[in-house]
Amino acid sequence: MLGAPVVGSSPPLQPSATSTSAPTFESIRAYEANLSHPGANATFPGVGKGDEIKVDGESYEALAVNPERVILKALRNRKRYHLETNREQRTKNLAARTGV
Repeated sequence: MLGAPVVGSSPPLQPSATSTSAPTFESIRAYEANLSHPGANATFPGVGKGDEIKVDGESYEALAVNPERVILKALRNRKRYHLETNREQRTKNLAARTGV
């Protein structure tokens, strides 16, 4: 019999959409540091890895920047300088991120 319903057939598909408020994922691609040199009365905002700064005529390259330290290399003699970040500022930044 033509046109008769087939027994056991499933109903036609109905389009549906659902949305969830899943957390967004973020990744840190790079850090920047705001450096200052009180003796030279100089500030260097937003220094990132690979950036070059000049202090008293001496050029330095930022080799690494992370929340704990900045590593600079003097271009003249390749000497490395490890600069610890301000612990109080790190604590404030962490509190701001975590809401504590």
